[in-house]
Amino acid sequence: MKTTRRAKKALCLLTALLMLLPVFAACSESKENTDGEKAGTDAPAVSSDNTAPEETEEETEPDPFAGRSYNGRSFRVSSSTNDAESTLVSSNYLIEGPEELVGDAAPDEAFQRNKRVEELLDISLEFTGVNYGYGDVGNYIRHFVTTADDAYDCFINDIYGTTSLTVEGAFHNGLDFENFDFSKPWWYEDFMRDISFNYQYQFALAGDFFIDVLRSSHILILNKSLYADIYGNPDEMYDIVLAGDWTYDRMCAMIEEVYSDLNGNQKADGDDRYAYVCYQIWGPMIPHLISADPGFVERDEQGYPTFTVYNERTLKLIDYLEVLFMGPYCGVQDVFQGGTSADMNFATGKSLFIGSQRLGSLEHSTFRDMEYDIGVVPYPTMEPGGKYITSAHDTSEVGLIPVTVPLDDFDFVSAAIEVLNRETNKTVLPVYYESSLKLKYTRDQMSARMIDIIHDNIGNSFPLAWSNQFDGMLLFKIYEAIVDNGGDYASYYKRAEKAQTKILAKMIEKFEKNNHVGE
Repeated sequence: MKTTRRAKKALCLLTALLMLLPVFAACSESKENTDGEKAGTDAPAVSSDNTAPEETEEETEPDPFAGRSYNGRSFRVSSSTNDAESTLVSSNYLIEGPEELVGDAAPDEAFQRNKRVEELLDISLEFTGVNYGYGDVGNYIRHFVTTADDAYDCFINDIYGTTSLTVEGAFHNGLDFENFDFSKPWWYEDFMRDISFNYQYQFALAGDFFIDVLRSSHILILNKSLYADIYGNPDEMYDIVLAGDWTYDRMCAMIEEVYSDLNGNQKADGDDRYAYVCYQIWGPMIPHLISADPGFVERDEQGYPTFTVYNERTLKLIDYLEVLFMGPYCGVQDVFQGGTSADMNFATGKSLFIGSQRLGSLEHSTFRDMEYDIGVVPYPTMEPGGKYITSAHDTSEVGLIPVTVPLDDFDFVSAAIEVLNRETNKTVLPVYYESSLKLKYTRDQMSARMIDIIHDNIGNSFPLAWSNQFDGMLLFKIYEAIVDNGGDYASYYKRAEKAQTKILAKMIEKFEKNNHVGE
């Protein structure tokens, strides 16, 4: 099946590009971890001491890419350089890396990785930095496709700005490349499948080389010192996670247990103590919606989504979120009655968890300079033993191979990307965790296990990429129901369902035409 699809794409490439001109003008599976201690936690098995995990048998096998030579050919990458926000700088410093060693462990390891890959494959890595916001990147990439400009072998840019281009037929299907092994730990298989409009066509590539997906993944940062003051053992929270017992029932119970009116003014403000703080409601709610996995869509037998978000699980999640974001012990800065900010409340030791943070946020001085001992945990599950799902941000930057790459180059392009992902997993990530995030990954097995759970379970991403295509029905309408409508999501959904189902049908028709489905 794969060979047939490739052959058809090769024969139709020129025709496809010509057909795309008017279209563009008009538009202007779960990664198993069998070593986990408890079903559903996906926690890696480790020894009881504090030694690093032993080398696996896979790492001692011969390198399948050894002896290959692409005769010094340039692998050309268009890589985003724009910062996501003030606390999360561009991931390009770990993708392109520095031009020379700079004395900083993580970027220096990225520099060395690139050199190793170039030597192994006899290639030259050529990066071009571009600074486009998510609203502009679509037109930037569209230009290369509509003009048949083959300047790049790979684009790295925002999910939000590129997903619509997959419907327009702008990219190659990652499943058509022989050197990609999506079962390997350096690929985010669940994420790629979930983000696809049709999961038989995985256009967006997400793996460790495309490190912005990981750096942009949401985490809960834990003040272990405060946890010890309140509950005793500072590592107990890790034990709760590994036992599969980190649930919304437990988190909501903490909301009332931890709150204290420290200044005695009889009102919630930034000077009080909270179980959970965040700066606003909408942004911080997103990782809860994604990680709780209420069941946004199911897939039909062809691989297309069908809407299933209105269900009992979603309604139950709304009840939990009302406690976290609207309840009497709510630590959301939007509803503070004056006082310090949510960030400062956490930094000064007055809150147990801070939300709306990403893994890369730990690089910022706000957290690096804290006098308290901190750690990270995944977002909770809806039920005991449930799978911990990591939410990536909708501006996470993925890899995309444009249709201007010819069939004859598939081996070269996929070899370069596969090895870059592999080498990032083996060398860059451990150094990044240890030096940039200060998480003691190689020395503290509990921290390592939390990071591995977060890394290995990035998924449930369809709403992040596609919700705005359907008038926010999958995410924003839930937020509106909680904030503006007393939790009544049913009325929002019923008003939107019919119209959005029609939009979905038109998108499927367009997708099949532009990607030559069934030809």
